[in-house]
Amino acid sequence: MASSLRSFTYTYSGSAENQSNPAADVDAVADASAVTDDQFYVLNNGGMATAGDGDGICTSQSVTGQLSINGADSDEKNGQRRVNYTVFSPRRVSFSSGNNNSALTFTIKGLNEGGLEVSETLTGPNAASVYTVNLYSRVDLIYSDGTTNALTVGDNAGYVDFGNLCRQIDITSDGNSSSITYTVAGLDVYGKYQTEDIVGPSSATRTGSKFFKFVSSIKASASDSNSVSAGVVAGIRIMINNQDTRLKNWYLVQAANAAKAEITMENGATSIATGSSKLIFNPGQGDGVVNYPSIGGSGIRFPTSMSFDMPVDADLLTSATFMYDG
Repeated sequence: MASSLRSFTYTYSGSAENQSNPAADVDAVADASAVTDDQFYVLNNGGMATAGDGDGICTSQSVTGQLSINGADSDEKNGQRRVNYTVFSPRRVSFSSGNNNSALTFTIKGLNEGGLEVSETLTGPNAASVYTVNLYSRVDLIYSDGTTNALTVGDNAGYVDFGNLCRQIDITSDGNSSSITYTVAGLDVYGKYQTEDIVGPSSATRTGSKFFKFVSSIKASASDSNSVSAGVVAGIRIMINNQDTRLKNWYLVQAANAAKAEITMENGATSIATGSSKLIFNPGQGDGVVNYPSIGGSGIRFPTSMSFDMPVDADLLTSATFMYDG
């Protein structure tokens, strides 16, 4: 275990589509739209999302053979240009064009979401976008078996990086989408690859059960002409540290309703289950009061991970700061 002291601060926000706001938001991940083309991928363009860059890997090219990796997301390493998204931010790579490239087969090579070498082939797009099956943390090479026609390569669908403030995802439809399954792909609270299938709702919202720290893509099983959005479920799983941790000190700035809820520090929480309680604290009444709960000189060990769930209560706390080893 590392000997240097680290810190993490959660600061509550009541602003709409702020990642620190624990309230539900039906379009925080993807704004409402029909899902009718581009292999039925939902564009992650909501208020908590980072918009995709459709030519971030390769700007528009009409070439034969190897494409030049020259987009804004690329850099040079040992004389070779590549795109390094990192394992903390893996993307589904898009191939896009306003022209017909469907007679071409593309090969892409790089590293997957776990940092392992991976390659695949895919058929080019026809006035649309097509996407890789794999998530890529790094893209090293892209090759075409023929001449491309004004083709770009990037991460057109966008992504959502929740970081430590992990969220569950929901799907909302203004019509009957119950025959369609929406698959969310990304990283769990430990940074490992996970997916979740959410059956489409009928003029309602259907919530997922898994917490995600990163959403790489959302894909429908078929075309959906209804207006469909993706958002976040109420509540945040705050994963302070996802490894062996010793809490040394912490303090909270209380809010008006601090007496109405307890904060439970947990060990070993996952994306689908709460962990074991290691420390329960009821802040007590006192808007603006800074509270320093006593935990003893040697601290409290969380052998797997240290987290707590932030409920939807705008007046529970203003902020919480944790000092720890690990």
